[in-house]
Amino acid sequence: MHAWILSGGRGTRLFPLTEDYPKPLLPLIHRPMIETLLQKMESEGIDSATILAGPMAARFAYLTRWASSKMPITVWAEPSPLGTAGAVITAQGKKPSSEPFLVLSGDGLFDLDIRGFVAKCRAAHVEVGILLAQAADPREFGKVVTDTEGWVTHFEEKPLNADQPAWVNTGIYYLNPQVFHGLLPQQPYDFGLDLFPRWLEQGKRVFGVRDHGYWSDLGTLARYHGGINDLMQGKVSAGRIGISTSAKLAHRVPVGRPSWIADTAEVAEGVTIGPRTVLNDRVRIAQNAVVKQSLIRSGTVIHQGAQVIGAVIGEDVVIGAYARIEPGAVIGSRCRIEENQRVPAGTVMSADGVRPGRFFAVAAELQVR
Repeated sequence: MHAWILSGGRGTRLFPLTEDYPKPLLPLIHRPMIETLLQKMESEGIDSATILAGPMAARFAYLTRWASSKMPITVWAEPSPLGTAGAVITAQGKKPSSEPFLVLSGDGLFDLDIRGFVAKCRAAHVEVGILLAQAADPREFGKVVTDTEGWVTHFEEKPLNADQPAWVNTGIYYLNPQVFHGLLPQQPYDFGLDLFPRWLEQGKRVFGVRDHGYWSDLGTLARYHGGINDLMQGKVSAGRIGISTSAKLAHRVPVGRPSWIADTAEVAEGVTIGPRTVLNDRVRIAQNAVVKQSLIRSGTVIHQGAQVIGAVIGEDVVIGAYARIEPGAVIGSRCRIEENQRVPAGTVMSADGVRPGRFFAVAAELQVR
């Protein structure tokens, strides 16, 4: 079975982390999220995959060489924004097939039973299947309501009642290509907003398969950081999490577990590394600095005595001596934080400017006192 992976979005809700990278190439601990997705697809028996990319399509080119021979990968560059369904219709038309295929979002993190989903859709001879997961707050995604046999009866976009978890659309679809009959390529369509409601109105049967496994959409800063924490805590498999034996770690530096420290990271004497911290390649941390529950991306330098708590730091950032980055801050690539500068909680900063506003909560015990 072939999989089409939607990766053309601009990632505006993840700005400034998406200034230089499309969403699916942002790191989840030690590798881009799309590599985690592709590995999952291969383990679920997917035969081949095409990445439907946007303006930064060239960034995905390395994956055609990274891929194993068991699951070849190609990249298709979207000529203009076509929406989730428009991209699939246009690209699939250039590689026509009568066989059903999967569509997946490139920025999802999940441990769902894809093989079982496909088997249930085939057994029911469906044209359209949606994999459903439970969300604590369905207002972010909209409810998918099914009957007792799993057939979708209706969709509730942004329901007002969120008193209890509900089944939501994961962005993972099983589709028979004949369902696109009459839809023109090079036209913008969206699965959730346009096609699913239209197909229900036309009398097409849409099948929903419920899965109680882990699923998270990583399309916002809060959920991106939350997904990394979930990986750290083992809520979803991430492979080995720990300290590379090649990392240059000073003697007796305390490292809270779980944490990830890359091969080329350097940590000086007197530094404190708290739990759920990620230090990517070429990160350098000077004496007596404190880093807790934070993602520090490649090439960043944290100078003496600085404190970084519950933050996401981009590539090649310089954090001056005794600066303080408070919980919920996001610092974009190539920013410079001056000596003794305080970055308030929830600040979102890029090289072009600063936007205040808290975007997620950090446990009180992680606050510096």
